[in-house]
Amino acid sequence: MKIKISVFILIFFCNMGILTEKVSANTNLQTLVNGIEKHYDVSNLSADFSQTATVKAMDIRDFASGKVYIKPPNRIRWEYETPEQNIFISNGYELWIYKPEDNQVMTGSASDFFGHGNKGANFLSDIRLIRKNFTISEEKKLNNKSVLKLVPRNRSADLSVVYITVLVRTFDIIKITTINSYGDETVIELSNVRFKQEIDDSLFNFKIPDNTEILQLNE
Repeated sequence: MKIKISVFILIFFCNMGILTEKVSANTNLQTLVNGIEKHYDVSNLSADFSQTATVKAMDIRDFASGKVYIKPPNRIRWEYETPEQNIFISNGYELWIYKPEDNQVMTGSASDFFGHGNKGANFLSDIRLIRKNFTISEEKKLNNKSVLKLVPRNRSADLSVVYITVLVRTFDIIKITTINSYGDETVIELSNVRFKQEIDDSLFNFKIPDNTEILQLNE
């Protein structure tokens, strides 16, 4: 059974959240969170990504890959290249999800869709919100990596827990895992991360092609 990758785009971006830090005497955790904030707050970046999305109840697993471009604050572009092309774009105000094979674009308000900073894309595109909505603890250490467990203060069916894997020396986030209350899991792995990139603002705006079906996300 094939599920269009756009379903998993929405699963990922609806499940992902912004972090907040639990008051803790753990200096290493404090240092790590501070380093992540500083690392992602000031620099444009691009990366390759691979995505695995699992729907537990249906025993379905789907794979995708592509590139992501980020320009803080708020601007992000995910280009899904396989198994089919989909483009997810936000300029911080407007949002477009373009599916060229279906000749269709979904559009709406970025703040409405992301819950004013409480959903996924802002995780990397606006790191200034890192301390607001989740409790952070260190789940485990793996050599030069640390896995942080992020539990939302206000749990919902959409999101139960987020895990991020961070390179301790560089503060690079290389893996993001989101799990909802049904046990569905979305894993994004980032590679070839390139900071301080010259990224044109035009990448974060979208001109809808003629004769494209337009659907409103916020209706």
